[in-house]
Amino acid sequence: MKLVILDGYTENPLEKKLQLQKSRVNVLAAHADVGGKSKYCPVSVADIARSGFDYIAFGHIHQGGRVQLAGDTYYAYSGCPEGRSFDECGKKGVIIAELTKNSNRLSADFSYHRTCKRRYEKLTVDITGVSSQEALLDRVKTAVEKEGFDLDVLLRVRLTGRISPETTLHPKKLDAASLGLFYLEVEEAFVPLLDYEELKNDISIRGAFFRELLPMLQSENEEERRAATDALRYRLAALDG
Repeated sequence: MKLVILDGYTENPLEKKLQLQKSRVNVLAAHADVGGKSKYCPVSVADIARSGFDYIAFGHIHQGGRVQLAGDTYYAYSGCPEGRSFDECGKKGVIIAELTKNSNRLSADFSYHRTCKRRYEKLTVDITGVSSQEALLDRVKTAVEKEGFDLDVLLRVRLTGRISPETTLHPKKLDAASLGLFYLEVEEAFVPLLDYEELKNDISIRGAFFRELLPMLQSENEEERRAATDALRYRLAALDG
């Protein structure tokens, strides 16, 4: 078996075919960007196909993927062995490759083995119509169970949809234990269920509040939209007592 390791390259090292012994199992381990144009050793599928290697184990993309075939060369990103943040979601592990050669003919078998103890996941839940903290917990718990998330999951859940401005919810009080998770983060992206056209034409102080906040409500900045939405909801709730 011959193992070649490529790391730290900025140019394509496979532009020229390497001299390999066909009687050996030839494996390349490379930190590279397949199909892309970047500073991280860019290579194309055509480069892989003419490389002469039997298997290329790529690093750089942490998501991982299935084993593919280009010409006579198998290749794959195995990903990282453990997720480290919500930018690296999903189960993480390694690809186990069993490669043998007989009379220059390759026999290959691949399997995936999970190595991560826990995994990061993200989930969006529409809470439209929810009118109580209990209903909120039930809506989110149903979504979590549907995805099959359990005690090995660190979850960031994003709450969207429209709720009545009279409804008082405390999303931050949701906890991992009540949802059967290891860890939980909550993002609030829901908005009050309001008739914007009616408020826009309302000549009372309610309409004045709405028109004052309208530029922020339509902002491209999500944080600014969230602040304006909360401000409108609190103001209207105060007017309603």
